[in-house]
Amino acid sequence: MLQPAMLWRLSTLAVATLFMATQPLSAQIGKPGTADSILLAQRRSNAVKILAPARFALEKRTELGLNAGQVTALQKLAVALDDSAGVRRYRTMKLMQSRDPASSATAKAAASWVGPIDESGITGDFCQQSQYQADAMIGLVRDRHMVGAVLTPAQRTQLEQIFAASVNPPSR
Repeated sequence: MLQPAMLWRLSTLAVATLFMATQPLSAQIGKPGTADSILLAQRRSNAVKILAPARFALEKRTELGLNAGQVTALQKLAVALDDSAGVRRYRTMKLMQSRDPASSATAKAAASWVGPIDESGITGDFCQQSQYQADAMIGLVRDRHMVGAVLTPAQRTQLEQIFAASVNPPSR
């Protein structure tokens, strides 16, 4: 039988996998090293870059035509956002680690074959997990808005187009 802590990790991974934004199956087909698998890896890599919006904008400074003042502001913002993202990750990990996995309703339910099902407990576990995810998303949106405040409306539109094209390049 799996230990409750391992069951909690597995259940969390299962939920993350179920709700994770993925490419359609047709975009995932391909043997390692083929054009399809390289394209998928490139899309995922580009999608991760937007988790650091100031760094992403700086990477695209030439395409965006950033002026010296914008570059300086974004460089300072990149350092600050890296720090705040690190603090958010640390806080979330501490909150998750402070929970006793053995007392988790989800872990207990996953470990049992019979008996009552603590549906409200399982719901509570997943609501807490959703709160962690919502907090992370709110932080990301705030970060993007701070970057957006440095850019002109035309640059914001262009950056969004650059990002969309890098994540979803035209099909062959």
